[in-house]
Amino acid sequence: MVITAGATSRETHTDPFGTIPTERIDAATLQKVCALRDEVLERSGRAADANEWHALASDEEFLRKLDRLRSDVGALWLKLWRQLDEDIEMAHRASGSLWRSMWVALIRRQLRPQKYRAVCGTPSDGYGALVTCLANLPAQEQLMLRWHRGSWKEHVDKIWRTKSQLIEKEKEYREAAIAVAQIGIGVGGMLLGLLGLAISIAVPAVQQIVTAR
Repeated sequence: MVITAGATSRETHTDPFGTIPTERIDAATLQKVCALRDEVLERSGRAADANEWHALASDEEFLRKLDRLRSDVGALWLKLWRQLDEDIEMAHRASGSLWRSMWVALIRRQLRPQKYRAVCGTPSDGYGALVTCLANLPAQEQLMLRWHRGSWKEHVDKIWRTKSQLIEKEKEYREAAIAVAQIGIGVGGMLLGLLGLAISIAVPAVQQIVTAR
């Protein structure tokens, strides 16, 4: 996948998803994109015969909605990718310090291993389901022209690749988060053990003092 920053840094150019404004990336959520996908599926599902399909492919408002869906899926892809990169970097920093690992993993819980699993870690759910929808859109001939694709297969291959890339990135994050959690749990367990030892020593001593009085 080719990603380049826009000339004013207010947009990002991607190969499979076109040009995406920065504000759309910041606002992207799985729920919003799924709602738009459901609108598209509901509209295309009402086309019962060839005439209605032809009319649908000529409906500029509907085609603009497909443009928006493609762009919003790309915005979600970029947002998830950047969030994963940031969290992986945080995990690597935390793993270098026992105390930081405990703070990040157990107290603030910023690096939960399953944090991104439902959104992008499986082929058929979350982001994967959105890619499947993009691969099976109606009006494919019109969209190839609008999106400057040489063929629909080219379009499908490129967006499909983003799904597999995101799954691999989520796996990398999950492994890093588990490693940090294991360090944090080890440190936390050690502290609890020391606390228990201190209490076991202190309580009898206090009891002896009270009894002596």
